[in-house]
Amino acid sequence: MDVIQSLVQLLLRFWNEGDVVKVLEFFSEQAVLYDDDGGEVALEKKEIEDYLSIAFEFVKSRGGLSEMKHKVEKMDVEDDCIIESGTYRWLILHEGRYLRKWVQQNNTWRIKAYYFTVENVYAAASTEIHDNKENETPL
Repeated sequence: MDVIQSLVQLLLRFWNEGDVVKVLEFFSEQAVLYDDDGGEVALEKKEIEDYLSIAFEFVKSRGGLSEMKHKVEKMDVEDDCIIESGTYRWLILHEGRYLRKWVQQNNTWRIKAYYFTVENVYAAASTEIHDNKENETPL
């Protein structure tokens, strides 16, 4: 579990730098980013990239850094996953609770699922951040 703790610190470093490309390296190809309050936010890496790009740009447009703070409260091994949970505070946007499922892929750990709740909101974000499917054109 020390490996996950190290990965979390590295993930936060890239998140706080607003580096979408490096943050995406932590996610598996089939990862899900899920907002418990609003339903699914993003499926697979491309939608997660779109979501994070919009969110990071929104934070920067407010004159702030994309600073994320975590407090890991618990880590458990469940089957082939490591479940990490705790609280977060994404300065300028919101804070709440989170849970990440880590799985091993290609000899490294990747995020398979990232769940979060929004308990306190600091800035009103566009609906695109919360539901990036709203502007999709049906086929």
